Amino acid sequence: MKLCFFGIGLTHKGGVENYSVNLVKHLAQSDDVDEILVLCDDIDEEARASLKHEKIDLMRIGHVKGDLIRIIFRNLRYNNLAKELKKFQIFHVLDYRALPFINTRTHPLVVTIHNIMKHEFLMQLKAIRPLGISKVLQNIDHYAPQAFLEFLSMMKADKILVNSLVIAEKLRRLYGHIGIDKTQIIPAGFDPLRFNPYFMKKSDAKRFLKLDSSAKVLLHIGAWERKGLVYLLNALNYIQKTGQLDQSNILLLMLGKMDKKYRQPFSNIEKHVVELPYVKQDALPIVYRAADALIMPSTSEGWGMALVEALACGTPVVASSHVPSALATEGTGAVYIEQEIQNASQLAHSILEVLTDNSLEDKEWNKIFDFLSQNYSWENYSSSLLRVYRGLIN
Repeated sequence: MKLCFFGIGLTHKGGVENYSVNLVKHLAQSDDVDEILVLCDDIDEEARASLKHEKIDLMRIGHVKGDLIRIIFRNLRYNNLAKELKKFQIFHVLDYRALPFINTRTHPLVVTIHNIMKHEFLMQLKAIRPLGISKVLQNIDHYAPQAFLEFLSMMKADKILVNSLVIAEKLRRLYGHIGIDKTQIIPAGFDPLRFNPYFMKKSDAKRFLKLDSSAKVLLHIGAWERKGLVYLLNALNYIQKTGQLDQSNILLLMLGKMDKKYRQPFSNIEKHVVELPYVKQDALPIVYRAADALIMPSTSEGWGMALVEALACGTPVVASSHVPSALATEGTGAVYIEQEIQNASQLAHSILEVLTDNSLEDKEWNKIFDFLSQNYSWENYSSSLLRVYRGLIN
């Protein structure tokens, strides 16, 4: 089987990019796959090293600024490669923004849709006064081409892949029955060999990261607005006002760089925040292991891979109801779903509850890990995807 992938970036710096790297890497290990070509805008050295395989050919087609210009430039490069692409049996668009406008009629086309945030830009038109007209126009310029590409990708695709029922339902509400019959849900995976509760004690993981071994460590990943960092900071501010932040020795370990707009309003809790702007993939399991809880007050997620990785490392999670993986793993007893993330006192209560829940120390994390491995491994994901490919080829 010869596969051609279209993507934006092969890096470990974002959920979609991380998905792309892991998917390609695990598909290359299958005996059913003979050759893989990945066309992408960007590749970092860490991803290039992990994708070093005789079956994989990586081609960076270049990156330009501006969404509309970027689409045109990317497709000019695709057209230059049209003859070389004919030998591939499947075209898979890993990120719908990389949708090719070249003739795909002779190739089954698979499109993965991770989230539908791009359509929510219309809601911002209602906020012209607080945002300012220039901000609204900027958002339209950014999101309108992406919303168009997402709709077009659904129309062109032979198979649409989504990570969760939540996204499938949102697509149905947006587009009615367009594409419903060709939509398939396959939850994203994790690597059990890397993310597991056995490789290191929590106290050792904290010492490795030079954290106070007696501290209660909260982990937050991603500084983007949809990751709900402001809600977490509001909750910590509330805990500080009640005197429990210092008393309980709570630290926030933040993967990503805090935007300066948060520094002044939350300067009173700054000493409790430890920033890690970037963590290499080899060290990520240690970060999960060091945390006493992962906090995901996201306003939008396609799946929430970080939640599964944290659980696999033996770390409980407080997540919003907008995280599909939280709903899928609630039965483990180590996931606390918070409905009102914008309510600082409510989110603070959930955080303190998970930090003081002594039953979590005695929880059978090996059974949780086994459950996750059986249901959400990359091996399972790639096997399901290969069945999709075979069905389309046949």
